[in-house]
Amino acid sequence: GDGKQIAYVTVESSTSYFLSLMNADGTDQRHIAGPYKFAEFPAWTRDGKEIYFAAITADRSDPDLYSIDTTSLEVQTRVSTSAAEVCPHFSRDGKRLTYASVAPGAENAGNVDLFAHDMSSGRAGPDVDTRLTTAPETDDYANASPDDKTLVFIARRDGNSELYLMDRDGGNQRRLTTTPDVEENVPDW
Repeated sequence: GDGKQIAYVTVESSTSYFLSLMNADGTDQRHIAGPYKFAEFPAWTRDGKEIYFAAITADRSDPDLYSIDTTSLEVQTRVSTSAAEVCPHFSRDGKRLTYASVAPGAENAGNVDLFAHDMSSGRAGPDVDTRLTTAPETDDYANASPDDKTLVFIARRDGNSELYLMDRDGGNQRRLTTTPDVEENVPDW
């Protein structure tokens, strides 16, 4: 956003989640979408006009990606498959959305991979977007570096969550941490 407002998730009960917004000074706290069975990971578009987030609606059993227009409060479904879509993040230039989902046709429904969507193109989804990771284990929560050339992400390739880096195109994947007794999570630059 523009730094004047903060998007966050409000949990009112174990099955009542809302996407909420407030001014940066804490005033004007309000729900702008929901209730959902679950919601997480609000991410502002770089122009501040929309917030993307993952949520489970009343008629679904897994999270999908949604956006909300911050002026009209219109919610749109952005990525919805029979698998979970989570962790939307934007590149620093705002031209690209990364998210985690199960690859189409994956033999293991628990094999979450990372995908990149060009924001200037049409429909988003793992069947049309660039697949960045292909490891048989879970890869999750990709976040772009300040120069947009590298992504830091979480991978469970060794039985626990470790931090990895990869180039913008998914190449040159390399592990940063080796902590078998510790779980790393939600990296950012």
